[in-house]
Amino acid sequence: MPLREWQGLTFADVFARVKAANAEKPLEGSDAERALLEEHFSGVKDEGDFVLAMLRAFDRDLSWYTVSANRNERVVRNLLMDRQLLPGFNDSGAHLTNMAFYDGNLRALKLASDGGDMDVAYMVRRLTRDPARVFGVKGGGIEVGDQADLILVDPSALRRMNHNNTVQRQYREAFQHEQLVNRTDGVVPLVMIAGHPAWHGTSFDNALGQKKMGTVLDTTF
Repeated sequence: MPLREWQGLTFADVFARVKAANAEKPLEGSDAERALLEEHFSGVKDEGDFVLAMLRAFDRDLSWYTVSANRNERVVRNLLMDRQLLPGFNDSGAHLTNMAFYDGNLRALKLASDGGDMDVAYMVRRLTRDPARVFGVKGGGIEVGDQADLILVDPSALRRMNHNNTVQRQYREAFQHEQLVNRTDGVVPLVMIAGHPAWHGTSFDNALGQKKMGTVLDTTF
């Protein structure tokens, strides 16, 4: 948003400053902030008034993001490790310009690692072989003759990963606009499609999109 003091704050933080100003409590801030508060926020009584005042004050210059997934990692881990739940598919792509989905499979691996190697092995199977069998896809394994669709995960980088702090804005030429994305650079050093390198740590392989790599996997449905 245009007001420097409020950039990076949560809505709760800004609302607290508005309430303090309206209660005539001492508030350290710039002349620009005091003028803005007096012009647009002096009549704010509750959260609804506050949001409307924010929109009136900033219009399209107001931008924010929120996490809509379950942030309680203990609850998420219990769900993912439950044998009645199959976490083998998730929508991890960035869509349009205002939605940044994190990679649920990487998060599942990280949460599983809290329980040691046995839990990691269990989660790998639940993310690969088990969903392949459920959906009738010839994949999910690394036996002789299987298509070599592989990813390499750096376990140390995975442990350091925090999906709630990896959101960023990236200019996309296709949209002529910034797009909200969620990046986990460094966690996956290599992706291979049918044995062909497609991703190297932070960038796509030059051959991706230029030559045929894998094939569409048929199902038994």
